[in-house]
Amino acid sequence: MPGTKSRREVNNNLEKIEVRAVRSKDELNEAYDLWGEVFPEDRSFFQERLDFDNSYDLNTTWIAKVNGDVAASVQFSLIILILTIQS
Repeated sequence: MPGTKSRREVNNNLEKIEVRAVRSKDELNEAYDLWGEVFPEDRSFFQERLDFDNSYDLNTTWIAKVNGDVAASVQFSLIILILTIQS
């Protein structure tokens, strides 16, 4: 049929999406880069906050990768989560 794609063509066009906590400093650096691009503050603003936080844990920074590239990132704060749950 004209205009239809084979199953193989469709599967080749699917994006691989992965959402999880960062696993390395390299991935954390990708998150810093992303935040520095999308927020008015530069990357150092975010990096300094986490570098000087003795309680920082990689499990509190999550990324979404699309086809292997970091497309989104979020930093969870335990204090914010506790306050949100108690409200």
